[in-house]
Amino acid sequence: MIAEPDYTVRINVRPHRYKAGLSQNQLARAMGVSTVTVAGWDAGKQPAAMYLPRLAEVLGVRIEDLYQKEDN
Repeated sequence: MIAEPDYTVRINVRPHRYKAGLSQNQLARAMGVSTVTVAGWDAGKQPAAMYLPRLAEVLGVRIEDLYQKEDN
């Protein structure tokens, strides 16, 4: 029997922030969070679900576009 790959689904903020032309500080202000919080998102820390609708709006994407499937 062939094992299926294990996947983790993660929010992928940094590329969308770059594409939107926003600095960490600009995104932080638009989201009402600290720059440290945005830096954490850029480093892979996952944003709380309550931020996803606004994050998608600010970045000009759909919530689904924020997700990236990664092989573990």
